[in-house]
Amino acid sequence: MGELQTKADGAASARRVIVVLSGLPGTGKTSLGQALAAEVGGTYFSFGRFVRSLADTAGKPRDRPTLQSLGDALVADDARTFVDRAMATIEGTNTALIIDGVRHLTVLDVLESRAQQNGELLLLIHLTAPQSLRLERLAARGTSSTDALTAEQHPSEHDVVQGLPQRALFCFDTESELQETLSAIRAKLAELA
Repeated sequence: MGELQTKADGAASARRVIVVLSGLPGTGKTSLGQALAAEVGGTYFSFGRFVRSLADTAGKPRDRPTLQSLGDALVADDARTFVDRAMATIEGTNTALIIDGVRHLTVLDVLESRAQQNGELLLLIHLTAPQSLRLERLAARGTSSTDALTAEQHPSEHDVVQGLPQRALFCFDTESELQETLSAIRAKLAELA
């Protein structure tokens, strides 16, 4: 999948593939994104890690409400600048790119525009999981059920629930084991080749 062969003007050409993962916290975006990047020899990037690094630089706490509000403010201020700053931190620009944690339609729009300008193929995959499983996964990371449920009510999650699933090429329930989900995604991506 690192280079997906597509037809352009009747001739085969290699296009860089960008897989974008969206979903509520605890749906397995990070685990799946890292596994997918390792499998295809691609580059993994996390918007969550990028926002945490900006919070650290600004001396802000790393709690979810602060990070959600910081991300919202950066996107509302100028989504293109936010995405450009994030993308500037990525190494390995000739490999497949797996982007974890898109939470805003405007960020997806910018990523799609950039991909189109660069002749890249961008695929949005939306992940879901039952609430009980998401809460269990988050508890294993030290997030209480109360904090997790409060985070889901934050305005930054609106697009994750309402807009991004409708724009996704594929939606996957990650209730199954990681390897099963990875295999299902691999099969869907192979259909595009």
